[in-house]
Amino acid sequence: MKKIVSLVAAACALAFVACDKPTESEPTLTVGSTSLTFEAVGSPAQNVGVTSNVEWKCTVAESAAAWLTAVKTDSGDGITVSVTDNGPEQRVGKITVEAVSAKVKAKEITVTQKAGEAVAVEFTLTPDKLEFVGESAPAQEVTVVLDGEGMTWKAAPEADGTWAHVEAGDGKFTVTVDDNPSTSPRATRIVVTPSDESVAAKSVTVTQNGKEIKPSLSVTMDPLECSFRYNDISVYRCNVEAVLTDWTAGTSDGAGNLVPWINLTVVNNDDEAYIGIGVDANDEPGAPERTGYVVITPTAEELEPITITVKQGGPTLSTLTGPVEITDMTNVICNVDFFPNTPEADGGDTRLSATWDMYIWGTGLEYDTSGWPYVYRGSGNRLKLSVYSTKIPHNDDNEYYLPDGEYTVVRNSDNQPNTITYGQDNLGVVDPIFPMGSWYFDTQNDAAVAQAPLAGGKMTVQRNGEVYTLTFDFTDDAGNAITGTCTATFNMTVTYNPPEPPLGGGGEDDGGVV
Repeated sequence: MKKIVSLVAAACALAFVACDKPTESEPTLTVGSTSLTFEAVGSPAQNVGVTSNVEWKCTVAESAAAWLTAVKTDSGDGITVSVTDNGPEQRVGKITVEAVSAKVKAKEITVTQKAGEAVAVEFTLTPDKLEFVGESAPAQEVTVVLDGEGMTWKAAPEADGTWAHVEAGDGKFTVTVDDNPSTSPRATRIVVTPSDESVAAKSVTVTQNGKEIKPSLSVTMDPLECSFRYNDISVYRCNVEAVLTDWTAGTSDGAGNLVPWINLTVVNNDDEAYIGIGVDANDEPGAPERTGYVVITPTAEELEPITITVKQGGPTLSTLTGPVEITDMTNVICNVDFFPNTPEADGGDTRLSATWDMYIWGTGLEYDTSGWPYVYRGSGNRLKLSVYSTKIPHNDDNEYYLPDGEYTVVRNSDNQPNTITYGQDNLGVVDPIFPMGSWYFDTQNDAAVAQAPLAGGKMTVQRNGEVYTLTFDFTDDAGNAITGTCTATFNMTVTYNPPEPPLGGGGEDDGGVV
């Protein structure tokens, strides 16, 4: 029983000790005044008491920091508030008092400073409104009158007026503006601020009209000219950009007549607008260069038509700058194809001639056929001729000769005897080893440096045994003379295409290369 009483007594003693521990106080922060008022000029500092059981601080709003000051008193129980002299307009600032770390509501003190009396000075801006056109606007001037003693001024556009620019001068400033990229007008102000704060700033209103959209017509081709070779199949594409106008396109010879050899493709819709310009071939022998025009005409009356010059050369593939005389040709290779008569049962052979592909070159060149492609090595003149002679029958002695006579250069030989095929390109390309038709080449250091298609003239053939004398009197497609002689034997490869055997019997030969 005694033991139980002792335990109870001990518990009561512990409870008494616990109840005796002091309680921590709540953080507090109060200010003696939440508003202060100062005179405009010469107003003395004012104190505001601060009561708090925690560490605290005071700060001035950034917007008022230039004229309002608040500092903690040396005793730490208040704030000393002071202001600078004011101009002609009332101003208000804020001071915030807050605990450094404790959670207690901050206090705010509103400080009002009365407006001062305006300084009696003359301050004018003339004009006070400026209006500019949307694009390429000329500069405008504003006159500034400020008669306060020792006063100066500065002018600058407001923050939203980066498109307006100010250049200050003596008693004036000049305003320029950027082109307005929009069709909508825009506005800003140029603020003129005197150096004396007691004189209120003034402003000039600046407005600019929106960009004016005018009818326009333009094309992507520069310069306004396209040139074609005589057999050119390319097409020039000329994009058209039209604003507030429609347009049409046609051809003209400069005198109001259509040009039939210029071909136009006109596309003008919401997705794209362009003209395709092509030409017919100008390939008649001796045809001169020709010129025509493509005229793009706007419907807007204030716009001028756009004229594109179209030029097409005549059939001149020659790169010669003058006549050529050949004196040193001694080598001739001939590839000869000939076709004998076929049996009467098959209607007979309608081919009238034998074909002679002749490769002729001078002493300074070597025709290298050791690899492919074949090449001419060295320097000198050479000719490649496509010649048609009278039909040559096959014979068992394998004797084949180019008949004597004159062979004339023609454009479309149709395999007629005693003709030479006109030189041509192949879609704008000339193979210097195996060209189409008949050509002259000037080869220097293994490379063809000049070329000319044979476009006219003749070759005279005279044979004495196995030796031929070839006399050349050609012209190229630019009118240059290509003349000379070649005395040589022919190195020939003959291809024989035998006739079909007659019905019910065998042929006289199985054919082949002789």
